[in-house]
Amino acid sequence: MGQRADRRGAPEAASLIERLVEIADRRRPDDEVLAEFLAAYYEELPAFDIDERTDSDLYAAAVRHWAIGKTRQPAQIDVIVMSPDRERDGWHSERSIVFLVTDDAPFLVDTVRMVLERHGVATHLLVHPMLQVRRDEQGRALAVGRGVHDGHVEAWTQVEIDRCDDDRAAALQSDLAEAVATTHRVVDDFDAMRDRMTDHAELDPLLGWLADGNFVFLGAARFDVVDGAARRVDSGDLGQMRDITEIDPAIDLDAAPVSIARSTHVSTVHRPARLTAVTVRYEHDGQARVDRFVGLLASSAYRQSTLTIPSVGDRARAVLGLAADGAETHTGRSMRNVLETLPRDVVFELDADRLAELVTDVVALQERQIVRAIEVAEPVGSWSTLLVFVPKTRFSANLPDRIATYVGEAYGAPTRDVESFIGTSSLARITFTVERDDGQAPDLDDLSDQIDLITTSWADRLRRAADRELGDAKAAALLDRYGLSVPESYRSSVEPEMAVGDLMHLDELISTGRSVLAALTRSVDAEDDIWRMRVYSRGERMALSDLLPLLSYLGVQALDELPHRLKIDGERYYLYDIGLRVPSAVRMDDHRHREVTSAFERLLAGEIEPDGFNRLILLAGLTASQANILRCYAKYAHQTGFAFSQSYVEDTLARLPHMAALLVELFEARFDADIDEGERLAAFATADDDLLTGLDEVPSLDDDRIVRMFRSLIRATVRTSAYQPTPTIAFKFDPSLVPDLPDPRPAHEIFVCSQRVEGVHLRGGPIARGGLRWSDRPEDYRTEVLGLVKAQMVKNAVIVPVGAKGGFIVKRPKPTPEENRAEVIECYRMFVSGLLDLTDNLVGGDVVHPDRVVRYDGPDPYLVVAADKGTATFSDIANEISADYGFWLGDAFASGGSAGYDHKAMGITARGAWESVRRHASVLGRDADTEELTTVGIGDMSGDVFGNGMLISPNLRLVAAFDHRDIFVDPDPDPSVAHAERQRLFELPRSTWADYDERLISEGGGVFSRRLKSIELSPQMQAVLGVTDETMTPNQLISTVLRAPVDLLWNGGVGTYVKASTETNSEVGDRANDAVRVDANQLRCKIVGEGGNLGVTQLGRVEYALNGGLIYTDAIDN
Repeated sequence: MGQRADRRGAPEAASLIERLVEIADRRRPDDEVLAEFLAAYYEELPAFDIDERTDSDLYAAAVRHWAIGKTRQPAQIDVIVMSPDRERDGWHSERSIVFLVTDDAPFLVDTVRMVLERHGVATHLLVHPMLQVRRDEQGRALAVGRGVHDGHVEAWTQVEIDRCDDDRAAALQSDLAEAVATTHRVVDDFDAMRDRMTDHAELDPLLGWLADGNFVFLGAARFDVVDGAARRVDSGDLGQMRDITEIDPAIDLDAAPVSIARSTHVSTVHRPARLTAVTVRYEHDGQARVDRFVGLLASSAYRQSTLTIPSVGDRARAVLGLAADGAETHTGRSMRNVLETLPRDVVFELDADRLAELVTDVVALQERQIVRAIEVAEPVGSWSTLLVFVPKTRFSANLPDRIATYVGEAYGAPTRDVESFIGTSSLARITFTVERDDGQAPDLDDLSDQIDLITTSWADRLRRAADRELGDAKAAALLDRYGLSVPESYRSSVEPEMAVGDLMHLDELISTGRSVLAALTRSVDAEDDIWRMRVYSRGERMALSDLLPLLSYLGVQALDELPHRLKIDGERYYLYDIGLRVPSAVRMDDHRHREVTSAFERLLAGEIEPDGFNRLILLAGLTASQANILRCYAKYAHQTGFAFSQSYVEDTLARLPHMAALLVELFEARFDADIDEGERLAAFATADDDLLTGLDEVPSLDDDRIVRMFRSLIRATVRTSAYQPTPTIAFKFDPSLVPDLPDPRPAHEIFVCSQRVEGVHLRGGPIARGGLRWSDRPEDYRTEVLGLVKAQMVKNAVIVPVGAKGGFIVKRPKPTPEENRAEVIECYRMFVSGLLDLTDNLVGGDVVHPDRVVRYDGPDPYLVVAADKGTATFSDIANEISADYGFWLGDAFASGGSAGYDHKAMGITARGAWESVRRHASVLGRDADTEELTTVGIGDMSGDVFGNGMLISPNLRLVAAFDHRDIFVDPDPDPSVAHAERQRLFELPRSTWADYDERLISEGGGVFSRRLKSIELSPQMQAVLGVTDETMTPNQLISTVLRAPVDLLWNGGVGTYVKASTETNSEVGDRANDAVRVDANQLRCKIVGEGGNLGVTQLGRVEYALNGGLIYTDAIDN
């Protein structure tokens, strides 16, 4: 490359020299030698270096170099490191410049480069002409150039380097001067050192071979052996040994007469390799003596065949003689190839036996795709040569450095002398030298495994791991289908062993058609409390904000997350790798591992509720089903008015996991259908005793109350469907045993609970009838139902002995009306099914009890349901369920269904309530059917009671109404037009006030969403509602509607909206309507018609009546 650069640069260099000479003649006409110097100085400068620099820069650098060496004496060394400054030096460079002038000597450029590399500075330009210079006695240069035959050859070296500050430049200048001086000392003593070794050639022909150009002599020392110790002879030092006091390696007087070993010292001349020490023991005039030579094997020593080197060749041939069938067999040729390609220093140092052992080990590796590390300890000292063999196909330019890191960590010391060799074998070899701090080698098998790991392609490691896990056939099938789907980002972060598990789980996900699957894993090296949850899903990406809360519900802390996306057969799949920390007190046994994984999958699928009760799976070792038992009891307790919130109860049991486990044990002893009846009482007594004993150790009164609440509810439970394969759990209670249950206590109560639906059914006696309603009061639906059952018991007094009522809530409402209706129907099915799961049947006149239900009450086969708010059209559905269960009542279970009464079509409830309105109107001298009555109402036209009631009289003037979605205001309605529009809405399925044709609403009115921040009141609205406010919030407007100065307040909705002024909202027990409720003494209407139940409290009715209002009770009205 250098020759091509010279030839290519010759024309450019000639042109440059002409320009520089012209500058010199113009600026320094009196310096005749300068022009000669410039011509010789830049004669061989490559074209690319010329192109990158200006003539002025090149001229300035040359002139500065000329000034340094223009006058000098033989053997003088001039070294300057400068950073040109325009003001100080008359020229400028962004870099620093090294100028060296010295007598020519071998190794100078190499030695200068070594110093620069040690200082970490980069070289950007090297000018190194060997100049013939003739000088006078004062050292002044008289002539320079090729034509000067009576001069001396001098080395003029200019090196452009990274810019250095003053301190760094001074240190570099000092080190360069010392290195050059050392080089000259070595060169000056070279012949003497060579002759000294030649004198010993008769001891071993290897010495003569080394002295014959195969060894670069850098130093020599002589020792006399006195009293068994080697003492240095002062006059015996040559070359570098003149300056080195430490002898390394130490002189071994028991070694062979001629021995070769490597020193820990690194050469500062020629090349930065460890010095080779040749030690010769001999006698001189009866005196035992030792000569030590240090240097480097010359390049010729590496090029020659090992077999041709004296002494070394004998050992090599001895090794070849070990080949079973001779040196020309395959094994013999392999052994010879290894001998020729082994690091030459190792071959020189080892004796025949150790060399044979090494060659045999290396030959055994040939043509095998394996990774092996072989350590060769040096004969002297704690250093070793490490030979690392890797398959040639894995070799890359950066591999030696990567392996060096692992080798350094294994030995606890940095590596040196890194060399690579790639021959005809299938293995590449990387050689290191490294020092053993403790004198012992590390685990080479482990080191080989580590190197194998970093050099094997991820795909190969995956296949290898799959083969071990599954066997060849199954592994091939798995990888053939999914292996190519793995993206590079996944490969870079997931170990192949873990990837095999991932692919197996993805295969399960795909083959089973599931949408999500999870695996709880951990690394062998992970801390005890660190785990990883791996989530596999198909289709849409899952949001991290959805995943992390589910994990927190299991009582684990999410630490990090690594998402991966794969595409398999055109479909997208996702893997979420989430780091977890489990509570330190928890031991992740097989049971917990299995249950936590299963519970997380069920949380993802929405099969169990996301709350803190799931923490008990990990903390108490419960199953998800067992935790759900406690969850259901807590939810029922909340409906009964238990003082503590669900979250507080969850936290309490999480603090007392052993008590949670004892509660489950108590429940199972009482109701597990698989327990032998002969053992049940004893098991229950034992569990109860253990629980009470545990309670004695609970110091907190709150904690004690919570645990005792669970105990009481379990003891009050007389039936449960917990051991049936159903999507709900139902509990039948003996209300007389439930502590602090609000009065009146029903005779029987069933609570149904699941992740989608919750509800209660209250009966006043064994024979009781009443409707099931869809409640919109999730916080206190039992309070709502209890109030309704009071009225129902009064109303049913003439039909059946006592009344009943049920209500359920939809826990996962859907975004659209159609979807939500479907969800309501499904929740209704689940609720009714849950009731029947605990109900006895009559077959042929005999009572048949439900399967897998342990009973603590008498026969109870009577259960009927009816339509109510939100379930007016569901009777046929109820009867379908009854038929599926083979229930004895048939379609009488739900009042005949569509073959029975249609409440909305017949308007029975509304017509009954309107009779009361007629009676009240007559007291005022009014005819409710023919005269106009101004009215405000609670409800909407899609409802049975409100809709039918508002259609009875065509003369009704409905000025305002509201439901749970909207507020309707029509300040001055045309009765006939409004009646027709109400009729249309009544017949429109699932209509709302928003469907009302606003063109038919009188001036100043409208339909307003309850979600609005505020509502402006028109003058017409102010007038009809009797207020002066210009704006109100939706809740304020509803309260104003209730207080409007009208003839009639018609209640056709759900909720309690009027109380006595002496009552508090908490006493009313309808938190959902606390914000809109008014006092009875604030009502300005003349009549209250109660088509709906519980619209007014009993004290509110009394207060309203005492103030002149006309009202009966809901039980009479409807």
